[in-house]
Amino acid sequence: MQLPYEPVQDTLEAIVVENKRNKVAAKASGILAQMDEFQVVFGLYFAKAIFSASDAAATSLQVKDMTVRDTSSIICSLCRYLANMRQTFGNFWNNVAVVANEKNVTIDMPRPRKTPSMASITA
Repeated sequence: MQLPYEPVQDTLEAIVVENKRNKVAAKASGILAQMDEFQVVFGLYFAKAIFSASDAAATSLQVKDMTVRDTSSIICSLCRYLANMRQTFGNFWNNVAVVANEKNVTIDMPRPRKTPSMASITA
């Protein structure tokens, strides 16, 4: 699972250094700080998986002599890929967790919410 994580960090660091005291540097610094959160690492990897497949399908659909059959086949392939992602989400999660560990990012999950009881709903 390869993602250009370091170049993004390097670019943000360069923006902070070059724009010492302005809004751009402040935003880049904030994003840079968030790069150490599991939610951001997970989001980057998840977005890459979804967007890569969608981009490949979109590129294929732009062929000049595309037929309806070809279009249907491409869309069905994309749907199968996305459905497979859902079925194998555990593997995806484990891969992202390994990357997070390598980057010393702790996996902090929000506490599960309790389902409200009927007594609290009717009161």
